[in-house]
Amino acid sequence: MKNVKAILIGVALCATVFANARIEALGGDAGFWPGDRANATAFPHTLNDGQWVEFGNVDGDPTGSVDWSHDGANWGFNFDSAGNDDWMNMSWAKDGMGLSVGFMSSAFSAVDANIDDDGLCLPDADGVSTCDPTAADYLADYGSEVTGFDLAWGKEMSFGELGVRYTTSTATAHPDDATAEDVSVSDLIVNWRGSCGFWVFDNAKAMFWMGDDDMALTYDLFTHVKPTEAVTALVAMGFEYRTTDAGEGTQLWLPNATVAVEADLADWATFRGFVS
Repeated sequence: MKNVKAILIGVALCATVFANARIEALGGDAGFWPGDRANATAFPHTLNDGQWVEFGNVDGDPTGSVDWSHDGANWGFNFDSAGNDDWMNMSWAKDGMGLSVGFMSSAFSAVDANIDDDGLCLPDADGVSTCDPTAADYLADYGSEVTGFDLAWGKEMSFGELGVRYTTSTATAHPDDATAEDVSVSDLIVNWRGSCGFWVFDNAKAMFWMGDDDMALTYDLFTHVKPTEAVTALVAMGFEYRTTDAGEGTQLWLPNATVAVEADLADWATFRGFVS
């Protein structure tokens, strides 16, 4: 009995800690699945909906997220090992509104083992310096100084759910690096989701994204069908429009359809799949 109890606890823990795999198995768009905590990225006010501890990308650059309730408000912290530029990434939610704030900052660092942070050549194990301070690959090893912030706000309105996110970052090249340039990137993303009684669909969502030289607009109608109590099917149809100056020009996907199924096979097993 103790072994059975331990297994059940382990299954429950995996469902909590690695729950973001659910959305990936259902097509990768949390907006089609209201109530899933992955919605917090697009709609920060959904942080009010629960408490969790979650890890992702455990086979690559791990990410972590924790959200809990305290004195009537939900507080959260997010962690991302990719780049290690975040020095603060936290969220707050209360009374149907949510806010997340992240700041990025990193100093110049030497990537090459034979170079220190001041760009000076270091001797190897034999006491011999092998790097060339005048070589282009040596100069590139300074890395970049990264600064920026990420700000997101969300609230449930009379016309539906609204989420707005603005991100900006600047990678400053080292003054002694003649081969690199400063790079600045900014993005504005607006998400909306609400009821929409049209044809066989009862919900709709839209996303507008604008970068420095790019823009995208998506609109989807969707509904959930339950042929049995244990099965939920998603049917979604819409379009995606994208334009970019990066050489891809203008692209349009019409119709842009997704069908996904989630079925409880047993108390401990769930089947998920999608076609898009």
